[in-house]
Amino acid sequence: MDESQRIAFQTTISEYPLCKQIMAFLLKNQHAMDTVRGIATCWVSYDETAVQAALDRLILCGAVISYRRRSGALYALTPEEGVRTWLRSAGGNGNAWNGELLQSAHDPS
Repeated sequence: MDESQRIAFQTTISEYPLCKQIMAFLLKNQHAMDTVRGIATCWVSYDETAVQAALDRLILCGAVISYRRRSGALYALTPEEGVRTWLRSAGGNGNAWNGELLQSAHDPS
């Protein structure tokens, strides 16, 4: 993840609570993969339109990847280990948002 992606990710997480919730789930369940509908109903309890917009933002940041299938797209945490490592360590410097990120998986407000 390059510096511009890091900044974009941190901005996205701070400005879009739904993105934070999705990332919290993915960081706790790093092999999870689901459709927009599955993420909306099982992971975060939001409508599909909002979830799609959040996933699009996270894809632009390089944190989430879309796997295209004939039956539709599946979304998952990026397979790039360097990005995963950075995400787990909050950018390598212990930023406070990492604790909030993980806590938000249990607090959808």
